[in-house]
Amino acid sequence: MSTIYYLLFTFTIDSMIGRPQPNEAAPYYSNYIDLVTGDDVVRALTTQSEETPTFLRGISEEKSLHRYAPDKWSIRQLLSHVNDTERLFLFRALWFARGFQDPLPSFDQNICVEGAEVNRNQ
Repeated sequence: MSTIYYLLFTFTIDSMIGRPQPNEAAPYYSNYIDLVTGDDVVRALTTQSEETPTFLRGISEEKSLHRYAPDKWSIRQLLSHVNDTERLFLFRALWFARGFQDPLPSFDQNICVEGAEVNRNQ
């Protein structure tokens, strides 16, 4: 049994969900799914939620703005993208769970990253 703390809510999951089958996700996502070791997604998320803040606190302001090439994102932009994508997938899950029939709008990651303006001077 695993307990997940998310915002103001606590979820207890009694059984392991397991690794997605190939027909449960677009082939593109296997690039990311294959990076997760083991089949216990709840344990992986719990471990990441514990390790990530410490890792991120070790990145200086200067380093957070660094781009390894002019056309690549900074660490700040990458994290903004991850945050936007999590919100997008949550919205999509709600969309399908509630039975909406209209097509979903597209998602242009570059528009989102530029619109967030995370690299501007404070």
